[in-house]
Amino acid sequence: MRLIDTRSDYKRRRINDLPAMSKRELDLKVIQTNKDLLMQALVKKYGKSKALECFNDYFNKINKLDTESVKYFV
Repeated sequence: MRLIDTRSDYKRRRINDLPAMSKRELDLKVIQTNKDLLMQALVKKYGKSKALECFNDYFNKINKLDTESVKYFV
């Protein structure tokens, strides 16, 4: 592991070296980064409370579609 400086908050964060990560770890990191970026964009556009509501609605709809699609394939 190595430490890097982030420009946004000037705190030191511990990250894994990318070559040492498995594909699953990389996918999880990308998904989390995308969720963070989506939340930041929603907060910038709507404010905190409305952004959280939109964020939850969005992922509830995705999860509902995933569970419904599984029913059709089983």
